[in-house]
Amino acid sequence: MKLLNIKNNFYKKILLVVLFLILIIPPFFNGGNNIYIKEIVFILVSVLGIFFIFFIPKEEKNSLNKKSIINYSFLFVFLIFTLISSVFSISRYYSFIFWLNILNYEVLFFIISRVKFSQKEKDLLFKIVLIVSVILCLIGIYFYLTGSYIRLTSLFYWPNPFAGYLLFIIPLAVYNYFISKNKFLSILSLVILITSFLLTGSRGAFLILFIIIFIYLILNFKEFKKNFLYLFIILIFSSFLFYGCSYLKGSEFFSFIEHYKNTGSNQDYSTNIKLNYWQGALEIFKKYPIFGSGPDTFSIIYSQFQKNPISSGKYAHNWYLEILAESGVLSLLIWLIFLSSIIFFNWKHIKKDKLKYAIFIGILGSIFHNAIDVDWHYEYNYLLFWIFAGILINNSDEESIIKIEKNIKFIFKYAFASLCILLIAKGLIIIYSDYNYNQGEKFQENSDLLNANEYYNKSIKFNSNPGYIRQLGIIKYSIGLLEKNIEHKKEALIYANKSVNLDSQNSLNYELRGRINYALGDKISSINDFKKAIQLDKYNHPLYYLFLAQSQKDIGSCKEAKKNLEKIISYYPENIVNNKKMIIMDNQEITSGIENEIAPVKNYLEKINKECK
Repeated sequence: MKLLNIKNNFYKKILLVVLFLILIIPPFFNGGNNIYIKEIVFILVSVLGIFFIFFIPKEEKNSLNKKSIINYSFLFVFLIFTLISSVFSISRYYSFIFWLNILNYEVLFFIISRVKFSQKEKDLLFKIVLIVSVILCLIGIYFYLTGSYIRLTSLFYWPNPFAGYLLFIIPLAVYNYFISKNKFLSILSLVILITSFLLTGSRGAFLILFIIIFIYLILNFKEFKKNFLYLFIILIFSSFLFYGCSYLKGSEFFSFIEHYKNTGSNQDYSTNIKLNYWQGALEIFKKYPIFGSGPDTFSIIYSQFQKNPISSGKYAHNWYLEILAESGVLSLLIWLIFLSSIIFFNWKHIKKDKLKYAIFIGILGSIFHNAIDVDWHYEYNYLLFWIFAGILINNSDEESIIKIEKNIKFIFKYAFASLCILLIAKGLIIIYSDYNYNQGEKFQENSDLLNANEYYNKSIKFNSNPGYIRQLGIIKYSIGLLEKNIEHKKEALIYANKSVNLDSQNSLNYELRGRINYALGDKISSINDFKKAIQLDKYNHPLYYLFLAQSQKDIGSCKEAKKNLEKIISYYPENIVNNKKMIIMDNQEITSGIENEIAPVKNYLEKINKECK
């Protein structure tokens, strides 16, 4: 018996080590959005799932009860609806990959909710999360003081999602202050976290923090009352440090406030653009009300509903509207019921555990903030949500046990393991594919088209990513132009057609096919392709209009060519070009590059005006 306990304890430690790795590694790689780290985490989760099913003894697992069955049922129904949505998607590849990613998160949620964690293990877990967050904040402050960023981004490289991440962490830091014997370290961590939060300059997150701290105050009024003076002093110190960092930075942080005013206008572009995203999401929903346009397709289809040149974007900046647009009303309804169920069905256990109170507040903040920003599009934020949600419903209290027949247990056990193996295979394929694609990009940057072609071919060997297929078509088209080889151009056309068939709502695929048809001398087909590209995305790619005008001029339609060029130029007066440049904020290196596309359009219009009178 003693040997068996040692063995079981060993397996539990392995599970905890893997879980700690999942918590520690991703945030240091672009907030978990590094493609390799993302897939490695998914593989670890799936390995964890197999390990949980076959090696963790039932003594270390919470028994199923009615409430947990209900939680899992809502998730299962959500998976079914999103799978159906993927079948009817405008881009099945991206939707199905996204669906598999959700499946990975739900496997993690299932494991976290079923493992019996001791209080010591839970405390260790939350302290690891807290330590990681303090390190990220210190890195962020260093970047802020020494780099070109005028808002704190840390390794997320975007201020708002990092502020959303801190909404998870600050309630944990407050809880740590309440229970910590070492008050100096707990106060220091709170000061660093609050200062970093303020330096993100995220107005929406500020409002959400105020709301959740108010809720936390009501739920823990005695603790707050007892520590009011110290918490007030922490806030004062954080404010001084915030202003100190801003002073060291110079006037740049405060000029960021002026950016919102948009000199010469009283409009708040940030807010107005979000309103345009939300309106676009609602219009997508109106067109696809039942099953949506397909999971992870907002970035593809939104351009068809974009209201102006400024309001380009990849995300709806509202997770719930994005689900509504991408997966339909039924998926959104089930998702909202699930969010409610993890709180209200487990409220009794939350009230008993102060750590769960802090986790509950963090989840609440994240749920609220995702109604106005993109937090969960940063993988580590979404990962934390599923881990914290699993902890929230995890309890070992004795309740009515659901008895399950042995044959059903057997079927579930091997079905679950098979699912995890499928997810591991998917992760390995994506890593292999992305590695070869990235190698191809490096060779392409060095103008080594033949090696680029070789690696791009490898990237689609096991993975029919439409974007990768399009890139292979671009390389073959480039080789065809360079070598003046019509066979390479024809081969490029095959891949362009494949990308169109796989991703028929993506304007970039039609642009490529149009350019290839133009090079093959088929001007009529190229005109049709460029017109289709503009129909799908009329604001964001001025070069579409340039290519269309070139084709129209070649067949003698100068009047139409001039009309199209004048149209895109009218979309981009100087003030719009200047605003479009600023992806994150003023004084940063990342820009849209729109001025580089508008310039040749203007030059070609001048040429047509001279040649076609």
